[in-house]
Amino acid sequence: MRFTSFLGTLAAATLAGLALIGSLASALTVPPRSSTPSVLPQELLPTSDGITALKEFSELFILDPSFAVVKPEGANALIKRNRRRKVKSIRFANADSVTVGSVLVEYRTDNHMPEYMTIKRHTLDGNVSDVAVIEFEYDEDYRVVETFRLEVPRKSAIAEQYAHPNGSTTMLLNLPDMATIETHGVQLWDGRSIPIASASDV
Repeated sequence: MRFTSFLGTLAAATLAGLALIGSLASALTVPPRSSTPSVLPQELLPTSDGITALKEFSELFILDPSFAVVKPEGANALIKRNRRRKVKSIRFANADSVTVGSVLVEYRTDNHMPEYMTIKRHTLDGNVSDVAVIEFEYDEDYRVVETFRLEVPRKSAIAEQYAHPNGSTTMLLNLPDMATIETHGVQLWDGRSIPIASASDV
């Protein structure tokens, strides 16, 4: 599976020899696509607990109230775009122009929508101190992302977002060793831009 090989390549390229964060966990088992959420709600936690739990899982991105990459405090975002004017990479630099974080986006070849995103934090001497890999799965018409497959060192999770007929939205977040977290009112992400949130705002 491509997701498995992608994570294996990432681990070899960016995390080899880093005792601080170890190697990435094995890739997620991908269930069949469905029009209804595949994460079954067991014990449901309130939204506030969900936000806290997700921050403990990773501080590199948020999913509630909407998906966004978290920018290190005080850093500037330097964006590079591809030939289609889509964001190819983001470098977060501090006041001394030292890279303290980075984002790399890989796009699908058929419709040029984001397929994978790698988010990293860097120490001042250039080493990788934290990393997250996200795979995006869309609805049938590629209007919004339905599933976020999340991978951080030694842990993985799945978040599924969907809209109800009345226009309201729900996210089911399945974190390791926790009950399923249900959140309402999330903003679905269409993948057409890369939102950035400041660390001080999350």
